[in-house]
Amino acid sequence: MTFLFPFRHPLVFLSVLLTVSSSDYVEEKPCSRFDFDHKLLESLVRLEHSHTSIREEMEKLKSSTWKIPPGENQASTGGTYVRWGRTVCPENATITYKGYAGGSLYSDPGSASNYLCLPEDPQASEKTKDDNTRGSIGARVYGAEYQMDFFSGNILQDDVPCAVCESERSKILMIPGRTTCYDGWSTEYSGLLSAGHFSHAAASEFVCLDENPEVLSGGGANENGKLFFLAEARCGSLPCPPYVDGRTLTCVVCSK
Repeated sequence: MTFLFPFRHPLVFLSVLLTVSSSDYVEEKPCSRFDFDHKLLESLVRLEHSHTSIREEMEKLKSSTWKIPPGENQASTGGTYVRWGRTVCPENATITYKGYAGGSLYSDPGSASNYLCLPEDPQASEKTKDDNTRGSIGARVYGAEYQMDFFSGNILQDDVPCAVCESERSKILMIPGRTTCYDGWSTEYSGLLSAGHFSHAAASEFVCLDENPEVLSGGGANENGKLFFLAEARCGSLPCPPYVDGRTLTCVVCSK
């Protein structure tokens, strides 16, 4: 009878043979070559079954260790952004909070440059709840106003709302001068590029004001504060074309 050698490496065969010999050995009458091959084959089959069971258990262990069911102790991976001029977020985003746009006074030379989205429900700490000494602190935060009549419906001097939104995607990018996102990116919202006035003492920053801005109720008085002006292109070091001198610049907020 021809015996088919089942292992690719002699050392593996020797190991199995020794295991079979040491565990299954009992003193008995000499057996034929056929009986020996049959018993060896049975041992190999049992060994293969054991190996398969161990492999299945390891896969189960890996699965239970590394895969957390959806919604259970998973940290959020979405990116956040401010939607300037709106109180709601786009359909594909979740609102974190809505509030009032604000920042430093446009005419103060030492002002902070950035815009703030201040929540509707501010909290005071134990140290600040009784501190109402107006004028004793160096930095000041004001509300914000629109300084434009570009949109349908006059919003000049109206106060500016804002909403902080969380996207389903982790990367957030504001692209000036575009109304659509580049390939591979998804649009969160589009609008018009805005900032403070170039002649004002306070620095500011460029933000994307939503193309359909809302206003805060009861906020039409001209009290200034942090101001939103539309931004326009100026040719020279900025090449024209593709830009057009004096044209209001668009913007889009994208996610990926």
